[in-house]
Amino acid sequence: MGISVKDFTGTWYLWWGDGERPFLQRGWQLVLGTGESGAKEPFLNDEFQTLMGFSVLSPNPDGSWTPVFSSLDQEQQPLELMFADGSLRWIGYYQGQPLRIYISACEANTTASQSTISLYGSTVLGDPDQVGVWGANDRPPGG
Repeated sequence: MGISVKDFTGTWYLWWGDGERPFLQRGWQLVLGTGESGAKEPFLNDEFQTLMGFSVLSPNPDGSWTPVFSSLDQEQQPLELMFADGSLRWIGYYQGQPLRIYISACEANTTASQSTISLYGSTVLGDPDQVGVWGANDRPPGG
């Protein structure tokens, strides 16, 4: 199967670990191209490139989610992910610092012959040595 922009569209759940406690810890929601929470649906720009909006939401103790970052937050430049060569990417500035976002999708087949998609990404903000690497799936935390 070839990865298409449709494979990225949806709500994804991110988990991370740090060097002190290497087990997966806190989760966020990443919403890509759904039209909800500031995640503009995929569209073509004037150069016929496929773009989509996104948002990041933080969990609340009551199980609800609070938006902490959205592609709608940018006033000076569009913050829409571009689909190119089977991945999503964005390079620009956020709060005066260089920001790079790269997101890839990977298909895996289970023993029951079902396929599932997982996302893998990296984010660089400011110092190029400060790279965040993460993974995501489409199941809710704990589910």
